Amino acid sequence: MSDFSELARKYREEMLRMYSSRKPPVPPPPKPPAPPRPPKPPECPPCPCPPPPEPPRPPRPQPRNFIPVSAEVSEPELPEPISEEIPIPELPEPISEEIPIPELPEPVSEEIPEEDFSDPVLPEYIQPETPALPSEWQAQEEYEKRNTAEGRLYVVASAADNAYPVPDARVTVYTRIGDKIQLNYLLVTDESGMTPVVTLPAPPASLSQDPDNPTPYAVCDIKIYASGYFREEAKDVPIFAGVTSRQEFQMIPLPLAVDEDTETIILPSEAGGV
Repeated sequence: MSDFSELARKYREEMLRMYSSRKPPVPPPPKPPAPPRPPKPPECPPCPCPPPPEPPRPPRPQPRNFIPVSAEVSEPELPEPISEEIPIPELPEPISEEIPIPELPEPVSEEIPEEDFSDPVLPEYIQPETPALPSEWQAQEEYEKRNTAEGRLYVVASAADNAYPVPDARVTVYTRIGDKIQLNYLLVTDESGMTPVVTLPAPPASLSQDPDNPTPYAVCDIKIYASGYFREEAKDVPIFAGVTSRQEFQMIPLPLAVDEDTETIILPSEAGGV
């Protein structure tokens, strides 16, 4: 309370200092002379009616932020604290129940039989019989065992005694293994009548030193077909290990009256090594 009264006193002194330092107010302009009063009418006899009430005067204008000096700031009255007793709820009494302990069954003592660590009696070993492979499988197995190296081959197709090449001729390279035909490559000749160089299985070159081996090379068959020419085939073309073989075909043009589906001309093998 003493701090609040001290603040109010300082505020009033500050306001008085500010009003005293202000400039004097500008006097209002002079009022125009009042017009002459009309003659007073004669007094009328007293009327039984009460006189009319005087109109209320308007309040005097006060400057902005004006606080009268004699105004005292009243301290707000704080309400008295209400002391209410909060009732404490009554807790229920704990219920003490006896939990029955279940009776465990008595352990059953089982007799564990002794293990027998003696050596087991093994049956007599029976040698399994090796199944017989089909004949085509045996031929394929022998072919793979014999031809463990590689040789190379390409085909050249020409006409008119090598006067000009035969392009776009279809070439089939296949191998006969027993009674089975194994397709190796499907080739097409280019503008010069030649096919790409391909690799084929061949026996090792060391077999050529063995006098008991009369054929130290592998063989393949080649078929060629070109539109407007007879079909041709070369059988048993030799393939040597590490050697590039060249098989040439002299294509024979078909006569005008002969259909293209004619017999195939079988040529002897003329492959040469490079």
